[in-house]
Amino acid sequence: MRHVRQILRVTFRWAAVWTLLGLLLGVLLMIAQVEPMAESGAKPLGLSFYAFWIPVCGGAAGVFGFSLGLVFSLLMAFTAKWRTPIETRQGVLRRYGPRLVCGAMAGGLVALPLFHDAMAFLFAALGACSAAVSGVMYWSATHAGREKSLQGA
Repeated sequence: MRHVRQILRVTFRWAAVWTLLGLLLGVLLMIAQVEPMAESGAKPLGLSFYAFWIPVCGGAAGVFGFSLGLVFSLLMAFTAKWRTPIETRQGVLRRYGPRLVCGAMAGGLVALPLFHDAMAFLFAALGACSAAVSGVMYWSATHAGREKSLQGA
């Protein structure tokens, strides 16, 4: 039961962060007034025409983040016995390397059904970057917890 809660927590965190990034991208596309399709000749009158980018980008990024987070958290749960001895060793690459590998694999596995070409590598890189950010956040949360316990002693 503990693993299920942890898997869901990681999945929804990744979905929330990717949704936020998608919303920001949508706002940037709206401000830049990026045309949704090939120009028909008539020019829209205001920014409200371009506002559709916000929910479209937010929704697409949220679905991607949810699926990426789900696959990542499942890979992390399934490889826990393999990762634990490696992550306890000294060195940044040993400590965070397995997390990056799981992130890259998650990105590739999410993209593989959609793209059967080199685009899967782009999504694998996005997964690895997400895993790196997740690792930094995890490290800062555990490091801050240690500092609080040392200060309270």
